[in-house]
This record gives sequence, structure tokens and C-alpha cells, in this order.
Amino acid sequence: MQLKSCLLLHIDGSTAFAENNGRQMLTYGRVVPFPELFARIDAVDAAAVKDIAGKFILNQDVAIAAMGPVQGLPERSWFQSQVRDEQN
Repeated sequence: MQLKSCLLLHIDGSTAFAENNGRQMLTYGRVVPFPELFARIDAVDAAAVKDIAGKFILNQDVAIAAMGPVQGLPERSWFQSQVRDEQN
């Protein structure tokens, strides 16, 4: 509901309305009516999110960023093994 509300509140002026329509034209090749867009949002469930996460997040190499004293930071391979253990 929050996403749907934000989408509706975002088009509060002619510039925002034009930007929304332009973005949809670039993405979908047409302007998607709000009822259709909301139906697509409603169709997303936990299984769909898990499936996409598995394809684009979980099955990717681990990236690590650290700041400060990093002497005790485990090697990259340790982080990768933790991700593999969670997947199994």
C-alpha cells in the first residue's frame, strides 16, 4: 500500500506526471495505467522475491567494503563460505 501511495503522490504536478510517463515509455514502451501497475505490484509475493534474490543477489560473488582497522577482518573466502552455508 505504501508503494502504491508513493506512486500516486509522486505525480502531483505536470513535470512529475511527464517524468512518470516518459519513464514508463522507456521501460514498457507504453504508459501503464495505474490499475494495471497496482495489479502487478499485488502479484509480487515472497516466493517471487526469493526467486529473484537467488538469481541476482545470492548467486553472486561477495563484495566487501571496510573502513578503519581491518587487520581482524576475515578473508573474502570466509564471507563467501557463509553465504553458501546459508543457501544450503
